[in-house]
Amino acid sequence: MLVNAHKAGQLANCLVHGAHLVAAGLEHGHRVANPGFLEYAAYFPATRDDLLCRFPARPSFLPHGPRARRALYRLVRLSVPTLRRVPLLGPRVRAVVWRDPHVVYRLDGPEFAALARRAGLLLLEGWNFRSGAVEAHAEAIRRYFTPLPEHLRRVEEVVGPLRAGPGPLVGVHVRRGDYAGHLGGRYFWEVGAYAALVRRLAGAFPGRRPAFLVCSNERLDPALFEGLPVTFGPGHLIEDLHAFARCDYLVGPPSTYTLWASFYGRVPLRHLESPGDEVRPEDFRVASI
Repeated sequence: MLVNAHKAGQLANCLVHGAHLVAAGLEHGHRVANPGFLEYAAYFPATRDDLLCRFPARPSFLPHGPRARRALYRLVRLSVPTLRRVPLLGPRVRAVVWRDPHVVYRLDGPEFAALARRAGLLLLEGWNFRSGAVEAHAEAIRRYFTPLPEHLRRVEEVVGPLRAGPGPLVGVHVRRGDYAGHLGGRYFWEVGAYAALVRRLAGAFPGRRPAFLVCSNERLDPALFEGLPVTFGPGHLIEDLHAFARCDYLVGPPSTYTLWASFYGRVPLRHLESPGDEVRPEDFRVASI
């Protein structure tokens, strides 16, 4: 079994990280346990009733409320340094720690394949574990990380009428909040700059009149988008994410949030380095995670 001993950050980071672990598990014939998914497990049928957040999914008879999930995660985290220093349980139980944010640890490389063959229980701590088998197992990953039906119903209530319109639906990610401190505020743009981006995009699809779905991690003033064909997302982190996955195009600053939505919904995406960047329909590409 592959055990994730690392909470990768916020929702989309955890989804991307989990997708690579699922792909690695399928490639190497291992089950996966993902205690690091604790904060978001309740939003997904596959993980809601399982303390271990396992793949393939199965319910757990153990308590799986927030307190139990936090306790399990702390236990797994604490066990990693012990297992690295003292192989108390023998070679069949191992831990791999990879903390380099710039270099990928390949879960599809020969070194890991050999380790996975030997270990019955393999704990992984770190963010940058990656498998090249994600696309091969994309449908299994999408099914596993499909949210609860009630979230999808609320998404459809917002997105359904927009998709019935004559033009494409463009999702605009107004990433604010935590981006004030991310990379020195490099991608922390004024909301007015996003409104200007919508105005430009409104004329970027010759012969078609796009509608816009705007989602943000902070409360926005609708007056800043006055006169524009804008609808705001449901306002829930899961529902906004999957509303984006129902769009025809996605645009915004670099973020795993739109990256996941593009992958999950097969939606062409354009990440911008500046809100003033030129954007053309042919610049959008479906993302790989």
